[in-house]
Amino acid sequence: MHMTAKNHRQLGFTLIELIIAIAIVGFFSSFMVVNFRANEKVRTFKNQAMLILDGVKKVQTMALSGTRFNGQLPKAYGFTIDACQPGNCRFNLVADPGGEAEVINLETVNLDERAGIDSGAVEIFFFPPRAEASIKINGDSEDAVEIKLINVDENIEPLCVKVNRISGRMDIGSCVTL
Repeated sequence: MHMTAKNHRQLGFTLIELIIAIAIVGFFSSFMVVNFRANEKVRTFKNQAMLILDGVKKVQTMALSGTRFNGQLPKAYGFTIDACQPGNCRFNLVADPGGEAEVINLETVNLDERAGIDSGAVEIFFFPPRAEASIKINGDSEDAVEIKLINVDENIEPLCVKVNRISGRMDIGSCVTL
């Protein structure tokens, strides 16, 4: 029995169908790459906010654990940051031995060149053994602070690292406009 042209079925894809399928996959892949690159800037910015929050939590942990320096228990452990423009921002982790002694700089952390601080000079000190907090903004005592992190890219919303002295709550969120 011979196959006639009527009974012959096509198995597989034509060249045109393959080209169209490849074009569709390429089109959607290009959108994914563009979105990934745009989100990379936002992720880097959020990492800077996490870096600040980690610094505050690190000095709080030092106060709770009673970390000693040069065999002495400091009077307080602190986090200090000044208002700064992108490209020149850093914060310090310090130990205050008390009395007439100078504050000891434990660590200086530089922020990404695209990040800046727009909330004034902030000092957060934790006192052992319970890590009771003291917050000062531009030298004035406060119960809470929002360290406002800005980015040179105006399309990226500012983030605030929030620290509350009374509740002890620390987190990252959008900035509250008053």
